Amino acid sequence: MVVDLPGVQADIIVMAAGAYLSTRFETHVKLAQANSPIFGNYASGLLARNSKALILIASNPVEFAVDTFVNAGFSPSHVIGVGAFLDSQRFRREIASELGVPRQHISGLVLGAHGLAMVPCWSTVRIAAVGSIDKEEKLEELKTAGIARMTSDFSDLRKLAYQVKDLAVAGDALAAAAVVNEQPAEVRAALRRYISFFSGPSYPRVGIGSAVARLIVDISDGKPTFTSAQIRDPEGTFLGIKNQAIGTPAIISGRGVKVDRIQLLPVEEEAVLAAAEEAKALSTSAEAISLFKMIKQRAKEKSFTS
Repeated sequence: MVVDLPGVQADIIVMAAGAYLSTRFETHVKLAQANSPIFGNYASGLLARNSKALILIASNPVEFAVDTFVNAGFSPSHVIGVGAFLDSQRFRREIASELGVPRQHISGLVLGAHGLAMVPCWSTVRIAAVGSIDKEEKLEELKTAGIARMTSDFSDLRKLAYQVKDLAVAGDALAAAAVVNEQPAEVRAALRRYISFFSGPSYPRVGIGSAVARLIVDISDGKPTFTSAQIRDPEGTFLGIKNQAIGTPAIISGRGVKVDRIQLLPVEEEAVLAAAEEAKALSTSAEAISLFKMIKQRAKEKSFTS
């Protein structure tokens, strides 16, 4: 679909353009390479008439996309990556399934980088007061076990993701699902999407669309949302991470997004900082590749005209 970017003017813009995880683009590195020119084109094309708009970014890699829009001139407080918001929804759903309660009864945040470097923060997980004592006790057991598994090394999760992906690509979605279902809640939250992304033809991402639509309704109704999102904070309010987008505890409203101050465990903070390093390395690599392609294209054009 061709979009008339100079003609777009809106209060809220959802950026969902670009490639997504698939058999063609199997990693976020490949996505960054494919989507870099798309992100740059949309960011520069939308800025003139939409500098005050809220930009909700669903494209991936979401951290790289947020950085691209901020670098183009959008205010950091108006560019919101929904990756951590969606990861938090998935994390809560997996916990709720173990407790046998609605997802809406569970709160909790996933921070860090969207994807395999996501950091499910068990210390933030709570259950609504309507839950029984038994369920509260079971949740405390899940939290204790989850915190004990916390790590800043994402290599084991990456190996599992490759295993799930390979089974899905081979057409054995049931075996892929079995591998995912054997894992604890926070791992299932990271891996389950690999089944749908690599199991045959693409289908509409209904869950993603529904979650983003709900967020838009809350913003339009003037209701602040306490959640997590990929944001770029020039002040480094969250763990000193500044001038790069990362999944952050956030308050989203019609006025934009700001950091929500919460207390994390030291092991969670360490994992988020490691995720930030991964996200930074990915963005640096993508920017370098884009610069190389631009120089190569200019050299080609120069040789053609000379």
